[in-house]
Amino acid sequence: MENKKPFENNIEFFSALLQRFPNKNFEALHFKSGESQVARFIVLAQIANLEQASVLDYGCGLGDFGYFLEKMNQNKNYIGVDISADMVQAAKSKFPALRFKNITHDKMLDEIERPDYCIASGVFNLRQEDEELTLYYLLMNLRVLFEHSTVGVAFNFTTNNSGDNTFAIFDPVLILNEAKKLSPKVVLREDYMMGDATIYIYK
Repeated sequence: MENKKPFENNIEFFSALLQRFPNKNFEALHFKSGESQVARFIVLAQIANLEQASVLDYGCGLGDFGYFLEKMNQNKNYIGVDISADMVQAAKSKFPALRFKNITHDKMLDEIERPDYCIASGVFNLRQEDEELTLYYLLMNLRVLFEHSTVGVAFNFTTNNSGDNTFAIFDPVLILNEAKKLSPKVVLREDYMMGDATIYIYK
């Protein structure tokens, strides 16, 4: 049961945010601003030319990354997945032309066709009950995403919570070293926004 706790925490936390911010904006996703959300999207999308690639948006929330790719003409084969049924329902309502699917923590991505790239934006922002569990949640998900992708993974995480204790804080060097255990082809980006980092992992 312990392994389920981070998933249950996230579902409860984000369902509450969605009820609190029914206008379906960045606040319902635990982002500090719409600008910071887009800044993360830009860097994630720079993992490769995604125009003809298949993309799985893991922890898609309201589907905003899919819409971002659509505006960039890079969503030819996009699917967003989330463990929160409420989020998936809201995403389908917000962007009815995009594909979304609710997944459960136990089956994870078993029923989803393997994409070229798995993308995770903001998935690891929420601090769990202790540092060990917070790190475990990131690394466990990272392994799943890397195994499921056929070309690579891009994910971001916070390196400074700016006084908001609901945000997780990760050491980018530690996460980089963990990523290198999956592949030697790794890129760390810290050049776009203070307190945030993005890592690309290629097969």
